[in-house]
Amino acid sequence: MSRKFFGIDIKQDRVSAVLIASGMKGLEVESHACVMLADLPEAEDKTVEALKTIVADIDPAGSVCMVAFSADQMSFRNLSVPFKETKKIKQILPFELEPSLPFPIDDAVTDFHVLDLPQPTGHIALLTATVEKSLWNSLRTRLSAAGIEADTIAVSGHDTAHCLNRLPDIPEQFLMIDMEPRRGTLFAVHSGRICLIRGFGLDDDGPRRMEMLGTHIRRTLPAAEEILGIVFVPGELYITGMGAMPGDFTEDLARLLSIPVKKVNLIQDAGLGFIKPPDASWRPLLMDNALALALSKELNAPGFNFGVRPFTAMKQWVTYKKNILQIAFLAGAVLVAAFANLLFDFHVMGKRIDEMNGRIEAIFRSTFPQVTRIVDPVQQMRAEIKAVRETSSLSGDAARTVRAIDILNDISSRIPDRIDVDLTQLVIGPDNVLLTGDTATFNMVDDIKGVLEKSELFTSVTISSANQDRSGNRVVFKLKIQL
Repeated sequence: MSRKFFGIDIKQDRVSAVLIASGMKGLEVESHACVMLADLPEAEDKTVEALKTIVADIDPAGSVCMVAFSADQMSFRNLSVPFKETKKIKQILPFELEPSLPFPIDDAVTDFHVLDLPQPTGHIALLTATVEKSLWNSLRTRLSAAGIEADTIAVSGHDTAHCLNRLPDIPEQFLMIDMEPRRGTLFAVHSGRICLIRGFGLDDDGPRRMEMLGTHIRRTLPAAEEILGIVFVPGELYITGMGAMPGDFTEDLARLLSIPVKKVNLIQDAGLGFIKPPDASWRPLLMDNALALALSKELNAPGFNFGVRPFTAMKQWVTYKKNILQIAFLAGAVLVAAFANLLFDFHVMGKRIDEMNGRIEAIFRSTFPQVTRIVDPVQQMRAEIKAVRETSSLSGDAARTVRAIDILNDISSRIPDRIDVDLTQLVIGPDNVLLTGDTATFNMVDDIKGVLEKSELFTSVTISSANQDRSGNRVVFKLKIQL
């Protein structure tokens, strides 16, 4: 009996869907569809109408459904944390992500991957993906309105990059770009794992668009090496999406970057074992993201998941009913024995708590004898300690918390348009910022230093270096900014 998997890739301008069947003979694309939102009549929500159109053409009954967010709605971060336990990582993530997110952490839904990268002793590397809760709720509402129950909510393009690892002679390090007309998402893959994701905007104009794309890629490579702590030299670049459809696009990009560039075609190149190719209406650049989603469960590919349907297991109730009842009976017997043991433990623990509370109160009385009325000694002690700290601290010692987005905004707004400058690198540390770029003259370096020194966010700005480049036409400089 074959299993069915239904992948739905939701973009800003279209919705693509692929239904595949996995059986003894291999894989088969049973149905596929791509609905352009611009082709639909006016509606309150064209995405819902597109989903309804797809469900009307493709019956997803009995299939496992995977849906993907458009990656340009996500925020991706690389972190290093001193924990390996998933529970502790989830507890610390909000505090690590909050300074760098463009929206409040309370309005965020986050998932993460553990990466096998060099880290300080006791630390592990993470790749996180975060989406605003309003967008997450909006997607689930749209799916519900179309009668779709998603087992997985993932990131568009992520599973496509994983599928590329199945290509023969795939380099250990490569890049994949999910190209849209005005947006792009770059995936950096190292040793079979996606270790860096970056989104960027693009221009509609052909030459300018290609130049912007090349600039984004060249700037991402040194950033990847610094963030990941490894040498990153991609052997190939793969592109997919509507923005990659022009015929000469790959050749122009290969000449610009001096690395091989190929268009993604999973069915043709990835050796996935399809019984037969899809019909002539199949367009790989528009369908491969949805296909990769449908394949993710079959290939057991690691991916982000922003919401699992609560009652997916109910589908298997009839099949496993007898086994579940037997396990429930044994579990009930164990619970009865555990409950009796728990009552005894509660009795012993109650005595220990009473003893501990007495010791806490005694410590509080000896430390703060001026307090005569004790209600909650722990909270009262915290309040007293806080009061002591406030009275003893100097007014100028208050810690400053500067958000990354505020630093970026201040630098961008303070450097005037008359200064010809290209900023190539920005590294934000706990108490300083390292800014690298190039400009036309040494005087302009001094001008940049001068305008940044006027910022209320920075205590000092120092020119670490300023040298002419090899052409002699530009001055490469580094500024160290103290927060």
